[in-house]
Amino acid sequence: MGVLHAPGSTYMQASHTALKCERCQCVDGVKECRDHTPTCAAQCADGEHNDLDALDPCGCQACYPTAPSTKTRCIDSDLQPRSIGEWYRDTRSGQCMICHCQATSAVCRLMQPSCTGGCEEGFEPALDENNPCECVCRPISGCDFRGQQYANGDTWTVSAYHNCSCLNGTVMCELRAVKTCSPGALPCPTEAVIRSKNVYECDRCPADGETCPRQRVSFWFNRGVTCEFCFCISGRARCIPNPFGCSPCGPDHLEYPRVDSCSCPFCVPISNGA
Repeated sequence: MGVLHAPGSTYMQASHTALKCERCQCVDGVKECRDHTPTCAAQCADGEHNDLDALDPCGCQACYPTAPSTKTRCIDSDLQPRSIGEWYRDTRSGQCMICHCQATSAVCRLMQPSCTGGCEEGFEPALDENNPCECVCRPISGCDFRGQQYANGDTWTVSAYHNCSCLNGTVMCELRAVKTCSPGALPCPTEAVIRSKNVYECDRCPADGETCPRQRVSFWFNRGVTCEFCFCISGRARCIPNPFGCSPCGPDHLEYPRVDSCSCPFCVPISNGA
């Protein structure tokens, strides 16, 4: 629970996250603070010295005999010497510690870095495994959806009405777009048409291997990116590349583009200019 201060009063407070002492004043109900460094040495007798308390930035340690500032008293996790009064980070325990080298030993406390933001799309901030005092950006591994793992950028169908996708570690789901179907008759016979079951599909002709009527042999052309000759036989659709092909135009003819993938080009005689 916080401490109430009277209007106009001045007081000290320790900011442990920033490792500093602040001198604050209550002005019209608003707290105004500035950095403040206590004068510790003035409290000691000649030949003695003390430092700020590592656990209380607004307090001082007990006085002790002054030692040369160049004398090493502490060794950090990298086996580097540290002088009395020096602040440094230490990762000896596998955690990030902030340490203060004092007369007899170092006083350390845990300082957990806050890793948030600052990464490009597709990456997330995380503690560095080799240095727990630093943050790094790692590729987002993916998403977990109902026990199934998906890579970042994957899209999948959850139901007849919803699609989901993995975006930077977050699963995003939305209604599927209503299908816009081309008007007009399909190339396959009416009895072979596979009817749509919802607004997200269109009526279509059976693909190779799908079920089709057994009553009679039916055939049609699928005029897609490539031309296929399809027919129903024994209750199954069979589709093969257009077996008929086209004859090339002769050297004295101009070739006009095909109408679709199953048509042949028009060959028009070249005029002599007469």
